[in-house]
Amino acid sequence: MSRHIIILALLGVICTIALAWTCAALVNPGSAYADFQHAPRADGGSDVEVRQRAFGHSRINCAQCAELKLHPDTGAILIARWNSGGAEYSETQAGWPFRALSCRNKSEVTLVTGNTGMQVHRSGPDPIQGGWELSSFEGGPFGGAWRAIPLRPMWSGLIADIVLWTGVWCGLFSGVGAMRRRHRRAHGRCPGCGYDLRSSGVPHERCPECGATHVRRSSLDCSSPSGANLQ
Repeated sequence: MSRHIIILALLGVICTIALAWTCAALVNPGSAYADFQHAPRADGGSDVEVRQRAFGHSRINCAQCAELKLHPDTGAILIARWNSGGAEYSETQAGWPFRALSCRNKSEVTLVTGNTGMQVHRSGPDPIQGGWELSSFEGGPFGGAWRAIPLRPMWSGLIADIVLWTGVWCGLFSGVGAMRRRHRRAHGRCPGCGYDLRSSGVPHERCPECGATHVRRSSLDCSSPSGANLQ
């Protein structure tokens, strides 16, 4: 039983990581709706954050503005002057249904004038932090957006995804096993190993092949599947 639990848990880990990496490599969150947020700073500037969320992949772009002016009606960015301290960065988070892995790109910010869009591109020698860099995304409103395979664990989401996918595999194997045992009982076979009990002639309530004790004597006397009385 413990071996089966370990195998199911390993399958849960594999599914969690494989799905996160697949979404990070194939799903471009730059084409999704951008949720723009900003907060004033004590020095008079603003912390700006743009979140883009697609299936299994989120992008969070952050920067510090020395000056920020928005349209009073639409909230679109009219003026944005970044601080020169290089505090801007972009973080990718991947996984489904919860974000499980992340990596970060510390680089320059590109602003789409008149919109609440902000994208960070790869433009410097600094490597991706906590990930493997891939070629850039193409197409969408932010074509050329950086792309990477995340390696840094987001523990709460990672554990939640592993537990969920382990449960999915457990339910799948339990369902298949129950159907197989039911089919074997209906055809006069041992539900544990599939041994044909109708011709065994064994005078006790135990499978002669695997030693299972959940086989009734009456199952040994049936001559056809319709006469089987197994449980």
